[in-house]
Amino acid sequence: MAAATVPSAQPTTPAPQPVPLVLDGVSLLAGPLLQHVPSARLPIAAPAAPAPAAAVRVPAAGLLAMPAFAAVAVHAPAAAHAAADPAAAALFDVAALDVIALLEDAVPALVRAGCASVVAAVDHSHAARLAAGPLAAGPLAHAVVALFNSPANPLVFEGHGIEMRCNPAATAWTVERPVPAPIAVMPLGAAADVSALLASGTLVASGSVVTGAASPLGQLGLALRSSSHPNAAHLLKRITIDAAAALGIRSAGPLAADAPASDLVLVRARPHWKDIPAAMLAAAAASAGPEIAAVFKSGHLIYSDAAFEHDFKTARLAHYYHHDNLPSAVPSVPLANGYANGHTANGHTANGHADNSHADNGHAAAFDSIESALDAFRRGEFLVVVDNEDRENEGDLIIAGEDFTPEKAAFMIRYTSGLICAPATGEILDALELPLMVPNNTDSLKTAYTITIDVKKGTTTGISAADRSATVKALARADSAPADFTRPGHVLPLRAVEGGVLKRVGHTEAAVDLCRLSGKRPVSAICEIVLDDGRMARRDDLRIFANKFNLKMITIHDLVQYRLKHGL
Repeated sequence: MAAATVPSAQPTTPAPQPVPLVLDGVSLLAGPLLQHVPSARLPIAAPAAPAPAAAVRVPAAGLLAMPAFAAVAVHAPAAAHAAADPAAAALFDVAALDVIALLEDAVPALVRAGCASVVAAVDHSHAARLAAGPLAAGPLAHAVVALFNSPANPLVFEGHGIEMRCNPAATAWTVERPVPAPIAVMPLGAAADVSALLASGTLVASGSVVTGAASPLGQLGLALRSSSHPNAAHLLKRITIDAAAALGIRSAGPLAADAPASDLVLVRARPHWKDIPAAMLAAAAASAGPEIAAVFKSGHLIYSDAAFEHDFKTARLAHYYHHDNLPSAVPSVPLANGYANGHTANGHTANGHADNSHADNGHAAAFDSIESALDAFRRGEFLVVVDNEDRENEGDLIIAGEDFTPEKAAFMIRYTSGLICAPATGEILDALELPLMVPNNTDSLKTAYTITIDVKKGTTTGISAADRSATVKALARADSAPADFTRPGHVLPLRAVEGGVLKRVGHTEAAVDLCRLSGKRPVSAICEIVLDDGRMARRDDLRIFANKFNLKMITIHDLVQYRLKHGL
């Protein structure tokens, strides 16, 4: 069968921004060697890139670090082919069968089982649905390698230098390469001779989301116990480093104390394990399976259990409080006539560009352009937004809700009143069943507070920086539902007036307008900036603050003028 010439495709997502990480007291599994080291670094980008000195340190005693599993390949066939499969008919109502929903369930399960890369052979009929779903955005998008077939030949998949051929029932597939690098396919749920598979080439597990897709570890563990092949460490290498290279995925690479791979799985090792690789496979064959603590893809955390998530968040916040680094600070500069705009003594701005403005040029010297502020906002940065002197005469830190990480929440809490609000559109708040706090608003500025909330999943008391970050990010997710939140809570949603700052010149509307103008979901986090002595920061104070942390500072008045000028 001739392969159709079509390029591989996968959802386009921004490159992840990994956290510089140091694992303290971790054991490293590299091939057949087990090594306990005082600390091991997880690089920011490529494995060859050195981690900075100020990396986040996470306690990792009792954890086994190894290259992430990259050998799971699952097939999402066309709906017609899936419905025609007798096994599918026995499991599902074929008239209501949703293949992509099954894939969206399978991928998180595979990641939780330690797979940083999941090769998904997807029928072209599902391409639009996949691109619009949760696997096209967020951390899991970095774990999926999606390969689409050609509409002209729906049974042949091609990409990354490999071909995947489906049988007519489209419930199984094999892998071929045009170069002498054979890939042995072990169908999930089938008995396998490990020795024969190792002799035939790199080991890959395959399956269909319709009839079942699971981690290869359990099946390999059962096969190993009935096989004469003695080297479990070699087998693990075949389903991690070797499989990644054979499938054309960026290889995790060998682990070393000074530069471990950035595609990494952390397993909770047991003290009674003697032959570590074999014991781990034996545990995988048992019903409980090995306990996966965390999975990193390109240095980006895409899964963690509750214990590691707690340690990771605690370490990141401790790192923030010891290193004033979010946003990264720049030296503050002297004021000229009460204003500053990043000027230095040599006539250049703090970012190195020549200074063609004048520090005493009133409004222009004190504030940044809306265009530059929107660029920063799109990058996930804070803005300092000032309203009119005849109104609150205050400045708020504003950031898009989807960019509100625990570190940024901690930064906001440190430099503001700490009463974090979350402006959103009425449409979003109505969908989440968040009514106004009181029916008769007597606030002088008519700020439209709703009932307060906390997100249920992944939070404890709701007041920590991590918990409030999780709540705001959940509020910003398109798939959130009313049942995802408890009421009351520790985050105050605000209902923006329809029409934004053209209807009400407030921080609530400015925050929602900034999200919309930046192409982000219209939910944000805001809070008023305060001085260390408790007084509210005013314009000159705010300019010094913005310069110190290299933030853009704008006025709501300028945002109004920008919208009017561009007809937005």
